[in-house]
Amino acid sequence: ATGESVEGKWDASDEHLMDGNGIWKYYGWACFVPTDWQAPGGFAHPFQWHNTASFSQPPIKFDFAHNGAEDITISFNTGLESAGPTWDYNQRHTLYSSLSKGVRQNFIIGALWDRTANGAFKVWHCIEGTDKNFVLRLDLSSIPTLTYLSPSNVGDIYLENGLYRT
Repeated sequence: ATGESVEGKWDASDEHLMDGNGIWKYYGWACFVPTDWQAPGGFAHPFQWHNTASFSQPPIKFDFAHNGAEDITISFNTGLESAGPTWDYNQRHTLYSSLSKGVRQNFIIGALWDRTANGAFKVWHCIEGTDKNFVLRLDLSSIPTLTYLSPSNVGDIYLENGLYRT
């Protein structure tokens, strides 16, 4: 209703089962941004987590074009979702101030999945031809990383990789 998407969905994830267990889970992904790529005007989400409960926003999403700015940001709509909708933790963080085009972007993500403020989230990023090693771009702790409607309705979260855009 608000855009178009071409995404791969991974339903076998078990992040919701890790709620509060203190175990880190790691992910890696890479994407190529063509030299002629242009921001679609609103948003361009290449990597995001969704939830099977009826949440209004993906709990965590990467964005390559927030409001037309070609940078790399990550948004969190996590913790308890209330009417409005609002969340316990609703923040956008800039990982990189410009979107390097014509090269591969490499990411490693570490998550401590928790619906309370005991969660944590880290993102390492490496730009092909620019960075010799991965650079820690985001290091959050004491935040919720799961979204829920009630303690009994955390829902199954699943991972999507592709492109969702306006």
